[in-house]
Amino acid sequence: MIGTTTKQTMRSMYLGLFAAFFAACFSVSPSNAVPFAGTGGFTQPTTIIDFESFTLGTQTPTTADVTIHAEFEGFPYPEFVPGNVVVHPEGFTQHAGIFVGQYYGHDTVNYVIGFNGLVQEFGVGIFDPNFAGNALVAYDIFGNELERVTTGVDAEFQTGPVGATFSTFVGFTRDTADIKSVRLLRAEGDLLGIDNVTYSALIPATVSDDIPEPETSLIFLGSLLGLTLLRRKASL
Repeated sequence: MIGTTTKQTMRSMYLGLFAAFFAACFSVSPSNAVPFAGTGGFTQPTTIIDFESFTLGTQTPTTADVTIHAEFEGFPYPEFVPGNVVVHPEGFTQHAGIFVGQYYGHDTVNYVIGFNGLVQEFGVGIFDPNFAGNALVAYDIFGNELERVTTGVDAEFQTGPVGATFSTFVGFTRDTADIKSVRLLRAEGDLLGIDNVTYSALIPATVSDDIPEPETSLIFLGSLLGLTLLRRKASL
């Protein structure tokens, strides 16, 4: 028979293995995101969607890599997207590299930029943010929030005077390519437009990105099974 001390030791080993197994399966890595302002925040070659190649009036600009659309707050997409949320011709005050030529939107909506893969760096020109509470939010492949920058809170997301003269460029750079989508959430009272959607280092979203790594879990399960067999042998 196994003594009391041995039983306590084995119980402690089981609890330790279970804790390690749980941590390996369900731990969340830190965000490791650095928000930036201005078009000079990228460290790798970029792809820029400036809306110049889209037909005026396009409601959902789409490329092989990216789909961009707007969400009207409180209503499902796309049935209730305002008709004004389309690709527009050049208008308002121009800002080189940020808001130039054709642009998308400018209404009381939120914007969604979804990638056909994962990107490491992202930035976008945002037209006419005036009030505190606008937020640019990056999400991973599971829909978890990675990082956000907010007007009135973060220095990287500036606001300007009312009058449709101000634009700013805001983005994120990550340690690895893990951004699956980005949302621009407007503050009450603001009508935002976007231009120069910019990203770098797009990679395919593979199965390994969708499913947690199994190797560590298998190691712990094997250890638990081995200890169970040893305990049975010792009790015979």
